[in-house]
Amino acid sequence: MGELYEKAEAFARLMHGDVLSKYGRPFIEHPLAVADQFDDETTKAATVLHDVIEKTSATVEDLIRFFGLEIASIVSNLTVLEGESQESVIRRALLDHRSAAIRLVDYLNHADIRNWKDTGQLPDFDSVGKYIDKAFIILRELSIFRSSTDNSATSGISLQSG
Repeated sequence: MGELYEKAEAFARLMHGDVLSKYGRPFIEHPLAVADQFDDETTKAATVLHDVIEKTSATVEDLIRFFGLEIASIVSNLTVLEGESQESVIRRALLDHRSAAIRLVDYLNHADIRNWKDTGQLPDFDSVGKYIDKAFIILRELSIFRSSTDNSATSGISLQSG
């Protein structure tokens, strides 16, 4: 991948540091796994950064300064604000086709029961179900948008195959 993605990945690694996920693995594995599903460098860079505002001391201003307004805007659309409803989170992600695609893949990654492998715990199926429900809402909204236009709602987005 190119310089932009490498810079974004380094920033995300620095900001997330040694924080562990609820599965006991480095938190950075999650944004890396989600980013790995995209080919487009801008989308991939925004994806690896998608949790830095919400979960670290990074700010929108930091992202504008280091990565530009386009990436900062995508990440901002994905940042869950304190007290924000899930409806609002999803509605904001749907403002941009890249934000919507990233949020969809993010939810599917959270719903993947393989995340629980090697934790010594059974998957939290309530949580998995909630993420699947959220993913379906995004798919439904994208389908409605796509069927009401001649253009694909995700034009310009390329997902990794396989």
